[in-house]
Amino acid sequence: MKEERLYVLNLISEGKITAEEAATLLAALGKKPRKEPADDDVSFEERLKKFQASAAAFAKDVGTKAESTYKDMEPKVKKTTMAAALKTASVIDDVSKSLRESLDKMQEKSAEATNEEAAETAGEEPAEAAEAAGEESTAAEAEQ
Repeated sequence: MKEERLYVLNLISEGKITAEEAATLLAALGKKPRKEPADDDVSFEERLKKFQASAAAFAKDVGTKAESTYKDMEPKVKKTTMAAALKTASVIDDVSKSLRESLDKMQEKSAEATNEEAAETAGEEPAEAAEAAGEESTAAEAEQ
């Protein structure tokens, strides 16, 4: 390593590199490379066992977190589902009432139109025919 430093200093003196470039080179020379074990030093079986242990630990951690999340979310999901079901039932009731009211109004208008036609045909006043039809309607509903 001493020879490499002298070589870098010689490059500076010859003007081939700047002092900043030399500092970068000298800094790089000063770093010691890390020594990692060669793959040949560790058998395949040992590496496989290490991987399996890591994978098992990861799977266990994920399972634990998923279970915890489920336990935390279960009451919230049940509450939200119940609220949605109740709201849906309420909306269905409202729609049903509205349809019933609309149907009742349509039947009333139809009965009025029928009474007016009958009154015109019989030569009666529409009010008298409506009273007669109302009595008939009440009697029909009582029979049902």
